Amino acid sequence: MLIYPYSTPLILTEDIYVEYGGQTGTSTATQRQNAFLIAEQRASKYIGTFLLPTIVTGTYPYNSSNFIVTDYGYVHQILSAKVLSLQGSTSCTLKEDSGCAYIFDDTYAYLNYSCIQSTCNCAQWQSPYQYQIAYQAGLPTGTANQPGILQALTIVANIGLSQVAGGCGSDGDVGITEWSSMDYKEKRKDWPVTSLGRSAKAGYAADLIKATIRLVRPAITLR
Repeated sequence: MLIYPYSTPLILTEDIYVEYGGQTGTSTATQRQNAFLIAEQRASKYIGTFLLPTIVTGTYPYNSSNFIVTDYGYVHQILSAKVLSLQGSTSCTLKEDSGCAYIFDDTYAYLNYSCIQSTCNCAQWQSPYQYQIAYQAGLPTGTANQPGILQALTIVANIGLSQVAGGCGSDGDVGITEWSSMDYKEKRKDWPVTSLGRSAKAGYAADLIKATIRLVRPAITLR
């Protein structure tokens, strides 16, 4: 389970939100701060990494490909790499040996850990059990302050705020595809549902982010 580690907004502020067209309406300061945090959390999930460089630790099961894919993309550096293996054939205890790993693709978070395997001193019949990697991941400093990202965060925050506070100028993330009134009827295009929302506004926010940075997790084959 991935848990978002921040409890306050990292990027959005009151000034940025208003400057990029965010509507405060009758909302309270606490509601706005919550909306900013939720917008950043959703954007982080959509991008596949944090909006700022963050140190995290991940534990991954052994596989024979010599590669792992970390939970977050845009990996800047590996801080530690450990291999966990059984402490003997009759023990339920795992022993820990330090090693090293290499960044194979920083944006998409592919790490090569083939050099760790030789450090575990496993018996011939054994294989490593798990790999534990501490690494720093997140968009490079300053990237999340680009206009496209700030505009997208403002849109998503405004959607969230309109769900809990009246008078914000919209009905939230309604995602209407068909509408009629008297003799007039229209059906709008379907927008893909993402972690940013399901409406046209959320779709526009997604397009802004995609136009600014490369999203994590493309189709890539490791050989």
